[in-house]
Amino acid sequence: MPDDFIRLFSDRLEQQKLAEAVTQEVISNGYDGIDLDLENIALTTDVPTAKRVRGIYTELCQRISSELSLVNKLLSITVMGRWSDDFEVWRNKLIPAVYDYKALSGIASVLRVMAYDQHAPNTPPGPMAGFPWVKNICDWTQHNVCDPDRVEIGIPMYGRDWGGGKVKSVLYDNVVQLRNKYPDSEMMYSDTEKEETFTYVSAEGDKHTVWYSNNQSVTDRLALIRTYGFRGGAFWAASYESPSLWDVIHATSSADVYTKGSARQDHWKF
Repeated sequence: MPDDFIRLFSDRLEQQKLAEAVTQEVISNGYDGIDLDLENIALTTDVPTAKRVRGIYTELCQRISSELSLVNKLLSITVMGRWSDDFEVWRNKLIPAVYDYKALSGIASVLRVMAYDQHAPNTPPGPMAGFPWVKNICDWTQHNVCDPDRVEIGIPMYGRDWGGGKVKSVLYDNVVQLRNKYPDSEMMYSDTEKEETFTYVSAEGDKHTVWYSNNQSVTDRLALIRTYGFRGGAFWAASYESPSLWDVIHATSSADVYTKGSARQDHWKF
């Protein structure tokens, strides 16, 4: 939580301790570097708190980067998507402006922008990363980073199912199962949002609405990302995707494909 973060890391000695511990972990495991992905620091609706977090987090990232660079290791930083200079509250509980894109993109070797979760369990049904929304993030990011070539734009490999008073995350396999179970469901690819959506009525009589990224969603976003001169895209997460997606990517991209992260959950960059 932001208050705990401020309490701990406003102390520069604690910042240095963490930087040294992170560096030792990287060395001990033979990693090329580490990705720093702190998201709960944005969990506030109080602007003064968000501004304090922003300054402390930027300083902490600089310390970690400096320690890693002494042993030729890399730091990437993952941040929430932003589309505005304002410290505005998003989804009633988050302030993405805690991430200083300009400063962090100068510190990190790669800045990963999570351009997803536009709609979530606490919102009405909608796309994970609607195309106009992603474009707004790309527009703003391009003009607020040190170097677009250091930026990767996150692409979701999942979706959500709203219905029956609940919201569930769905992956490719879940979507296939739902479509087989409810063959009469109304399915469409939104030309505006560039995600697939369908509705169905459960055995309990509840109407459900599903939004998720299919192969076309990914290729549409890849094409958009290339127009900005960004480093590439980053999937969240490995094993979430349709197996046929890789054939599509290799057919449409001349870039190498490789993975970053743990064996369980990776970002995929291309």
